[in-house]
Amino acid sequence: MRATVGELGGQVAQNARSMKQSRGQAANGLAALLGDMDDKIDRVLARNGGRNGSL
Repeated sequence: MRATVGELGGQVAQNARSMKQSRGQAANGLAALLGDMDDKIDRVLARNGGRNGSL
């Protein structure tokens, strides 16, 4: 079956939207991971009285 130029254009647009959504989800996941890491570092520093080099 042959796709028309219009159909192909629609598929490209849909793929672009899907990729943009996936990129946004990946960025949100990375931000959450970095936030968790920051919290863990803060807890370790608080537990060690903020001494440098004690991680």
